[in-house]
Amino acid sequence: MADENLSYSPGLEGVVAGETGVSHVDPAGLSLIIRGFDVKDLVENSNYEEVAFIVLYKVLPKKQEFEDFINKLKNRRQISRNLKKMVKHLNKRHEANQMDVLRTAVSYLGAEESKMYGNAYESNFEKAISLIAKLPTIVAYSYRYSQGKRPIKPRMEYSHAENFLHMLGKKKLIDLEVKIFDKSLMLYVDHDFNASTFTDRVVASARSDIYSSVTAGVGALKGPRHGGANEEAAKMLLEIGNKERAVDYVRGKLERKEKLPGFGHREYKIQDPRAIIMKEMFKQLSEQRGDMSFYELANEVENVFNKDMEEKGKHLPANVDYPCGGLYHMLGVPLGIYTPIFALSRVTGWCAHYIEEITPVQKDGNTIDNPIIRPKALYSGPSGLEYVPMDKRE
Repeated sequence: MADENLSYSPGLEGVVAGETGVSHVDPAGLSLIIRGFDVKDLVENSNYEEVAFIVLYKVLPKKQEFEDFINKLKNRRQISRNLKKMVKHLNKRHEANQMDVLRTAVSYLGAEESKMYGNAYESNFEKAISLIAKLPTIVAYSYRYSQGKRPIKPRMEYSHAENFLHMLGKKKLIDLEVKIFDKSLMLYVDHDFNASTFTDRVVASARSDIYSSVTAGVGALKGPRHGGANEEAAKMLLEIGNKERAVDYVRGKLERKEKLPGFGHREYKIQDPRAIIMKEMFKQLSEQRGDMSFYELANEVENVFNKDMEEKGKHLPANVDYPCGGLYHMLGVPLGIYTPIFALSRVTGWCAHYIEEITPVQKDGNTIDNPIIRPKALYSGPSGLEYVPMDKRE
């Protein structure tokens, strides 16, 4: 029988499951705070590498600190020959999903590097840098192998964003495109206790290693209810084709009670501040290209959807994934790697949450460890069953 003193919140909605100083979501949609900084301020003035430093070390870096950090990231971009072979094998022999390859590659990387940096607490920062540096290489190599192409080696002189686009095979790197892609990575870097981050912290609370936590995070992100909405949004827009078809398409979806990818968010009831920034970048890139058709299509779909929701007395604002789908399409990013790109950004947040979870906290003058995350469950199964021997079962 269920314990009547226990209450149940499906999906843990509204349940406070821990404390964090990494990021904070404003439900009103006015801001997303990253280590005390408004994400809008960071996107306007910083870059992904500096945001990664802030997320890991909690402070703005001094000049020499930042240069040392960037040099470490650049010097750890290359992956081992054996990891490269494994990534190639999974793509050639099994035609694996790109998130499956990434999940397996992170686990493999953990086996390779388990003793490289030692087991001391401080070593986790070095392991985090290695993960941040190598995930873009793994994703780019895996995509190239999936297309039957040779991988393109990382360039040490390029920035994080520029190097990834280079490894994908973009022939001509345009400054605006690099800048916009870099900003998109900043918008995905961390987001409170989302599903993959909470998964990451559960593994950390068991005192497993950082690679295991990140592997678990990748596994959670692969689920279509978490990652992948930007890819589905782009697919939807490509399916619609032009804005003249938007009304019939959207209303048809809603009449069939089907969801539109990229709309609605459990945390943002009014607006997603990241979506506003991403939409503006989508518009900016479209204007630079001299082709507003895809942006106008996306805008029309959003307007039709919002009008229909308003008539029903509902409000489901576009989240960051909706304009991101259109933006990545305009950037020429292949559809199959939108979610892996989400991961190569969010890995910084996962690492920071891992470190935070294993760090003892000060309470009432005492230093205590965070306990293992182990919630209660309401039992809904039978009781009082009697075991029947095999020869007496009917």
